[in-house]
Amino acid sequence: MTGFSRVTPTLRVDTTGGSTKWILDGFRTEADKAAAAKANSFMNAGYKSFMTEVNNLNKRMGELRDTNGDAGAWARIMNGAGSADGGYSDNYTHVQVGFDKKHALDGVDLFTGVTMTYTDSSADSDAFSGKTKSVGGGLYASALFNSGAYIDLIGKYIHHDNDYTGNFAGLGTKHYGTHSWYAGAETGYRYHLTEDTFIEPQAELVYGAVSGKTFNWKDG
Repeated sequence: MTGFSRVTPTLRVDTTGGSTKWILDGFRTEADKAAAAKANSFMNAGYKSFMTEVNNLNKRMGELRDTNGDAGAWARIMNGAGSADGGYSDNYTHVQVGFDKKHALDGVDLFTGVTMTYTDSSADSDAFSGKTKSVGGGLYASALFNSGAYIDLIGKYIHHDNDYTGNFAGLGTKHYGTHSWYAGAETGYRYHLTEDTFIEPQAELVYGAVSGKTFNWKDG
């Protein structure tokens, strides 16, 4: 087996002249699907780190309506864990801090601000194990209309510091940096059923990208 391929020698037997000879004609190569599946699982770790950073209005600032101050700082800490096929499990701690200012306009309260984030995550599976530490920063604007509608916009850049060990194709331990960015838009409308109860349908669109990474190594 070499890297992501299974290499099998092709032999033929020559029995002429009263002796037996084993002659190597070449090699037959076929893809090692198990190693490829492990590599795919490993590379998906970057996507999972990106999804941890994807934000929305409720996660970032909580309940904005009826906010009295014109400016202020805020902070949030979130923890999460998950599992999937292939022995996969992960957990993370995500810290957000920010500062925003409220602008009271005609029929709408506009919040503009800046946010910084730090995420410490780890993952383990049949294919790999390791940790990612991410630092990000972004700008946002949130408009809350007196009618009950709201619009939330955010743009963010994140740098990921990764340290992973793969147990496929002789990958070994790799320490490498990647980055990602995204832009998100969320809109919704609050329908009051009574003075204290409401329903709030919402929709969110996020567009982003995660940088690629090329690894070069010798399969010993």
